[in-house]
Amino acid sequence: MQTTALRRKDFLSVSKKYAFITSVIRDVFHDKCFHEIFPSSVYEYSSYVCGGLKFSDGKNFYVINPDITSCLINTLTENTAKVFYIAEKLDGYMNSSWQIAFEIISAQERINMAETLRTAITIMEKLGKTSFWIDIGSLKIWEDLCAGIKNLRKEVFEAVKSQNFSPIFEMNIPEKIKKNILETLKLRTQKPAIPSIWELMKEIDDERVWFDASFINQKEYYTDLVFNLFSTDSTLMLATGGVYKTKTSWGCGMSFNLENLLRLIGGDIS
Repeated sequence: MQTTALRRKDFLSVSKKYAFITSVIRDVFHDKCFHEIFPSSVYEYSSYVCGGLKFSDGKNFYVINPDITSCLINTLTENTAKVFYIAEKLDGYMNSSWQIAFEIISAQERINMAETLRTAITIMEKLGKTSFWIDIGSLKIWEDLCAGIKNLRKEVFEAVKSQNFSPIFEMNIPEKIKKNILETLKLRTQKPAIPSIWELMKEIDDERVWFDASFINQKEYYTDLVFNLFSTDSTLMLATGGVYKTKTSWGCGMSFNLENLLRLIGGDIS
């Protein structure tokens, strides 16, 4: 199986384009007092490490280029931090993608979320792109909806995560719960009837920020709110993120897909 990296014919040209994008984003991070970290590409395998390519040296198990946030959650001991990093991410099939991501750690969960969204908006505008949406989703809403059908929770979450809702119609779900689920799937608004989310959206005060109940990013470490940034020009998924708990504090961040950012600004990675 050929990986993304192996399919690239002009490594130097692509790297030059990535360097331009990351230099713009780095300037945003520096202006906002983030500092760069350099994560390892190999981690000892653990149940909390997400993604990556698993391998063994015959004695122990390891993961190459996993999800960095999942690693930071269990290694950061600081109560406050503002960090960013550039990393290659692998899945179990050796498919590769480059990301530039940032994390905000503090005891103030609400402040973390607001600063994360503002930072993402600034990044897009500095790249010269103003046509985009940020959707906010809530895992808690779906946990509450599935409280009465715990045996089908996994299937419902998977259907929502994959945006393939047809299996829900076929599930043996009480009619009232199914009706609530189907109504929730249609809920996309800038005035959600959830005080905490509504207050956050008012604080950001940007017409490109929406609440979309049909969107969830089911990373194991997210606690409730999740974010999804995509271009309205070409419906490219540009960044994802959310809120999580660290050992000692709260964290929030977003990860930008460099290949999709390159496509958005007119680049070519072939």
